[in-house]
Amino acid sequence: MDDSMYVLPLDAEPLHRYTKGGYHPVVLGDTLKNGRYRILHKLGWGGYSTVWAARDQREDTYAAVKISVAKNESEQENQEVHVMQTLAATQPRPQHVMRMIDDFDLMGPNGRHKCLVLDLVGPNVPEFVEPHFSDGRLPGNLAKRIANQALIGLDGLHQHKIGHGDLHTRNLTFTMPHLKDLQENKFMEALGQPKIGYVQRTDEKPLEAGVPKYIVRPAVFQSQSWLSHEIKIIDFGESFLPGSIPQTLHTPLAVRAPENIFQDSFDYRVDLWSMGCMLFELFVGQPPFDTIMKTPAILEGQMREMANSFDAMPSESTEEIPGPSFQEWLEEMYFDSDRKETLSREDIVQLGEIIGRLLRFEPSSRASARDILDDPCKMMMQSLLFWSLLLRGQQARSQEQMPIGIDQPGSADDETDCKYNFPSPAPHIFSSVNGLLQQWANTFFPIGHGIVPCHISPFTNLYHGRQDGNMPESPEWVAFDIEMPYGIMGSERNSHILTYQTTKQIGCLYFDGESATLFGSGMMDTQMLFIYGNVTGPRVDDGHGLRGLEDEYNRASGLCKWVQDKGLGGLGWGVEGIVRMNAGFEMIWCNFTSLSLRLLTKTNVTAPLLREIGKDSALEDRERKAGTAEIGKALIPEYTSTSPGYYPLPTDTSPPGHSKDPEQPPMPPSWRLRGQEPFLESQTWGWFESATWHYGSTGMGAGRGESRVKPLTCGFLTFYNPIYHEQQIGCANAERKRLNLTMDGHWTGSGTQEDRKAALEQLTRRKRHHSLRNITVADAHMMNDAAERVLKSLDFNNSDRLRSSYATNNNCTGIDWTGVTNDIVQRYALRLRQLISVFDKR
Repeated sequence: MDDSMYVLPLDAEPLHRYTKGGYHPVVLGDTLKNGRYRILHKLGWGGYSTVWAARDQREDTYAAVKISVAKNESEQENQEVHVMQTLAATQPRPQHVMRMIDDFDLMGPNGRHKCLVLDLVGPNVPEFVEPHFSDGRLPGNLAKRIANQALIGLDGLHQHKIGHGDLHTRNLTFTMPHLKDLQENKFMEALGQPKIGYVQRTDEKPLEAGVPKYIVRPAVFQSQSWLSHEIKIIDFGESFLPGSIPQTLHTPLAVRAPENIFQDSFDYRVDLWSMGCMLFELFVGQPPFDTIMKTPAILEGQMREMANSFDAMPSESTEEIPGPSFQEWLEEMYFDSDRKETLSREDIVQLGEIIGRLLRFEPSSRASARDILDDPCKMMMQSLLFWSLLLRGQQARSQEQMPIGIDQPGSADDETDCKYNFPSPAPHIFSSVNGLLQQWANTFFPIGHGIVPCHISPFTNLYHGRQDGNMPESPEWVAFDIEMPYGIMGSERNSHILTYQTTKQIGCLYFDGESATLFGSGMMDTQMLFIYGNVTGPRVDDGHGLRGLEDEYNRASGLCKWVQDKGLGGLGWGVEGIVRMNAGFEMIWCNFTSLSLRLLTKTNVTAPLLREIGKDSALEDRERKAGTAEIGKALIPEYTSTSPGYYPLPTDTSPPGHSKDPEQPPMPPSWRLRGQEPFLESQTWGWFESATWHYGSTGMGAGRGESRVKPLTCGFLTFYNPIYHEQQIGCANAERKRLNLTMDGHWTGSGTQEDRKAALEQLTRRKRHHSLRNITVADAHMMNDAAERVLKSLDFNNSDRLRSSYATNNNCTGIDWTGVTNDIVQRYALRLRQLISVFDKR
C-alpha cells in the first residue's frame, strides 16, 4: 500500500504502515484487555509502535499503552518485554527509569500485537526546550538536574548489566505526577482535545481492511504547569540483557558508540558513549558530532580528533583533522554570544572533564555512571561544601556573628582578597536546617524559605483556647504550651481551655520563619504559594492581597484543603496539622473529629474579677471616656454575680498600694479601665516567656527548640535549593547591588575598616531580605511538585519506617541533621568569631 493512495489529513504516522504486520488501527474510546484500558488520546508514534494515553478503569488512574507493529514477534520485541519485566521485578527499583505496569497481546485486523502498559510521562527534552527556550538549550541548573537524574537512571540499569541501547535526549521525558489525580475532563484539557483527520482514498474507493477511519494528531500539552522537573529514561526497544546482546543497534548516529558504528562486539558500555554525547547536548543544545553528510570514515576521524584531547586514543589513529581541542570547542559552543550563559567557565571545564571520561574509544576506559556520580572531584566539592556550610552558616545563630559567605579571610588593606560567594545557597540551607523549630533563629531571620515534614509523638498535650464552652470547629489552632492559648483567650469573659492529647504518632508539616506573623508585611509567603499560587493571596477591596489577621482563618482552611486535595493527609492519616511560629509554636489542626486526638479536660479559666456577660458594653464605653475609678465605684453592684466562675469584687478599688482598708488587697494596675482579666500584663508575659523555653541555640550555648515536634529532615524542602534558579539569581543580584559588589563577588567599598565592617554587617543579615515576592511561577510549581512527592512518600505513622519507594531512593539516611548542625554551631561558633576577630586585626 502506498501513501499516495490516501489523502493525508494530518501530520502523523505513515498510512502505508496500516497493513498486515503493521500498526493496529485505534479509534478513540476503544477498550483493550477485556475493557480494562480505555483509549483517550494519542501520545506519539515511531517506526515500530504507536503510543496512546488510556484510562485504567480497574485502578482508576491513567497510563500509556504502547502497541507494537504486528510482524512476527521478533527477538528484539521479546527482548524489550523481557527487560521491562526484569526491571519490574528488580528491588530496589531503579530510579528515573520507565516502569512497565502490565503487558498483553492484542489481536487485530493486521495481526497480533504486543502491548506494554507504561508510566504516563510528558514531553521529552527537545520537545520541552523548543517552545520555551529561544536559544535552544536548557538553563544551566535545570540541565545539571536532568544530567544527574539521567546518570542515576543509567547506573540503575547498569547495576543489573542491562544495556539501554538507544540513549539520547528524545528518550528522556519529564514526569507529570499531577495528572494522575485529575478528573477525566481536566485530564483531557491538559492534553488538549484530540485533533482527528478522516482518512480517504484518492480514488474514493472504500478503505482497505486494517486502515483506521481517522488518524489522531499526537497530544500537545496545554500547560507546562503539569510537569515536574523529574525525568525518566524511556523506550527500551533497543535494550538488551547480558546473555542476549543483539548483532547491531539502531542508536541515532550522533550518539552511536564507535564499536557499534564499525560493527565490533559491544556490551552495555555503549550507553556510556551515548551518555557523554547526551550530556554535551543537554548543556550546549546540540550533539557533539555533526552527522549530516558524514560517512562512517569521516565520522570516525571527527570522533578520534575530539577524543584525542582526552589522551584516550589508541596508537593507530587516523590522519589528524585540524581544529580546536574538545574542551576549547565545548567552551566556544557554550559561551556563544547569541546564547544566554547561566553557567560559569569553571562549570564548563568540569563538564568537559566528565564528558571526556565517557567519550573514550576503548569501552573499558570509559567511566561508569557510578564513577561519575561518585567522582573524587565531586566528593571533594561535597567536602568543600560541608566546610563552607560550617564556616558560613553556623553564625546565623547569634546576633554578633561572623559574616556569611566569606570564601577566605582577607586583610583590611587588601579588600580584593575578601570574596563573597553570593550565588551559593549553602549558608542559608545550613542555617535553615539548624534553625528548625527554634524561636531565636526564626525571629532573627523571620522570612522562611523552608518546609519540612514532621511528626508529633503519642501522648503529647495540645491546648486550645475559646471564648465559649463549645467544642472547636475544624480547622482550629492548638498550642504546645498552655500559656499561649491562655495569653490569647484567657483575658476574655467565659474563657475556656481545652486540653487534648495525641493518641498516636501524627504527621504534620512545618513552615519555618515567623510563619504565623499576622501583622505588618507578614511572613506567610511560603504558605500563600501553596494556597493561592502567589504570595499575596486573592485581591481585596483596597487592591492589596495580603491581609494578616482578617484572612487568617481562610488561610488555615486553605492549607488543610491543600493537604486533602493533594492526597497528603486526612482524617486520622498522613498530614493532620500545620506547625507555625509566632510568639510560641502553634499548630493548625485540620479536623477535630480525628481519632488521633482525645479530649482530656475542658476548663473554665475565666478570671474571678471579670464582669458578667451582657452588662459591660455601656460600662466599658463610659470607663474609657472617664478614665477614672470613680465611675467604677458607682457601678460596683453591676459587677456582682452569683454565676459559677464569677465572684464579688472587693469594695475598695484604690490603686495598687493605696488601699484604705488593710483587710483588702491592693488592686493590679489598670484593672478598672477595661472589662478584661486584671492580670492581663502578667498573663501576656507568661505567654511570651513560654516562647523562650524553645529559644534554641544561639552559638553562645546550647538551647532547646520545640522538641515536641520532630522534623524529618530527609524530606526538607527549601527555596534555597539551587534548582530554584530565578530565586537564587534574584537574591544574589539584590545583594550585589546593595553592597557594591562586582559580578565576581568582590566588595568594592571605600576600603576603610569601618566601611568594611558595615558591609559585613549587612552581609550577615542578608537573609532577612529574601522575600519570595518575586518567585517565578515555574519555581513555585517545582516546589509544589516536590512537596507533594516527598510527603506522599513518608509514613507518618512510623518515623522509623519509610515507604520502600522513598527509602530506596536513598533520600533518608537516618542522620539527625538538626542535631549535627547544632553540634557544629556549639563547637565552632565562638572559636570562629575569635578567629575572624584575629584576622580583622591583621
